[in-house]
Amino acid sequence: MRIENKRLAEAFINKSYKVLGLSLKPFSLWHLFLMESAGSPMLQGGQALVRWQDLRWAVSISRSVWPNINWPSGLELAKSLFAMPYPNLYKELYNFNLYLLDHYSIPLIWQKDGDATEQNIDNLGNIVTITTSLVSAGFKLSEVWNMPVGMAYWYFVNTQRLKGAKIDIVSPNEEVAMEKVAKMKQENERTGIKS
Repeated sequence: MRIENKRLAEAFINKSYKVLGLSLKPFSLWHLFLMESAGSPMLQGGQALVRWQDLRWAVSISRSVWPNINWPSGLELAKSLFAMPYPNLYKELYNFNLYLLDHYSIPLIWQKDGDATEQNIDNLGNIVTITTSLVSAGFKLSEVWNMPVGMAYWYFVNTQRLKGAKIDIVSPNEEVAMEKVAKMKQENERTGIKS
């Protein structure tokens, strides 16, 4: 089977993940909200120094189901460290980042200036706006908070379009063309050819 829109498919089809030996729930709006509230460095990518404790907290959050929070105690943090023989922080961080990327597949949106961008939903106001919009569209509050982030954003964008908002999603063909143009520009810059 060939899937045309990989971003859309990625938002709705996700793998199961284990990090630090613990199974994670799909990365949901609730998880994103909790990590944003806590200022988790896990959402800052390679820009932040991440400690083992930061990863363990993120894993605990990612095991929670709305409206509960599964904060580990200091004793649980210590136990989980000793339960894993010689945990490889880099490998576990890599696995956690794969988990985030798998659930955070949101559409590219055309901007007024002709550029395309992924809308940044990593702030509390945007998360609440998406939640409120989906609840007003008929989803149950528990469904919305426990919905994977990518799926929630695709539903949000399309409910806004149904209400008449002018939101143009970049098609898969347009995305391929944009990637080709970006590669050509990189090659031209590398070789000194002006575009």
